[in-house]
Amino acid sequence: MNDRLSRAYAPAEHALTRQEREDANRARTFRPNPDLDRALDLRTTDPARYAALPRTVRMSAAYYANDKAAAERATTHQEN
Repeated sequence: MNDRLSRAYAPAEHALTRQEREDANRARTFRPNPDLDRALDLRTTDPARYAALPRTVRMSAAYYANDKAAAERATTHQEN
């Protein structure tokens, strides 16, 4: 209970926004995946081959890209 109260009355400059909390959670669970990195590279270098990939691979790559970006934002926020 005490911990919950201290968080409720924490100074505003130390409070994280919802997006920052979500980014931190994604960064904590993010694991690099070379296969999905290659799929993301195909998206820009060879769109035809990327389009030929199975839909599940393309969707996984999209989710991976979002998680990767969130992890990078969280890392940047922690450094500041």
